Amino acid sequence: MMHVQRHLQNDQLGEVFKVFVLVARCVCILYGITIVTLGMFFLLLGGFDSGSWFKFVAGACALAVGLIPMTKAGRKSEGSGIIIVLALTGLGFQGLDVIHYYLFHSNPGNYYGWQIQLPVIAALAFMAVRGYTTLPESTETAG
Repeated sequence: MMHVQRHLQNDQLGEVFKVFVLVARCVCILYGITIVTLGMFFLLLGGFDSGSWFKFVAGACALAVGLIPMTKAGRKSEGSGIIIVLALTGLGFQGLDVIHYYLFHSNPGNYYGWQIQLPVIAALAFMAVRGYTTLPESTETAG
């Protein structure tokens, strides 16, 4: 009986995990499309400063992280390493954008858009964890 309950709990956790992955992918895709589109628009208008590149790269990484699981390789464990690298790169560039903002654009009454950035940071971190959990296990033995 205990084995059946544990199996049920694992199945329920698996379903919850799938929902979180879906939400994280949607957040990454929407953020990526928005940032890349706005970035291209501002690049054409010439209003792109050095900090904008950080956000642009973070948005491109988020878009790729959201779209890779839709590919054939992304559905298998082959895309896991790419997802991890892109998610961590996106997090790194998002961090650089925060640092750049507080060093060069922080004025009294002018605050960084944390309400927009925190869901994206959480989604990228969650997708990195998802990539790690789907990595293939090594079959080599030490020795």
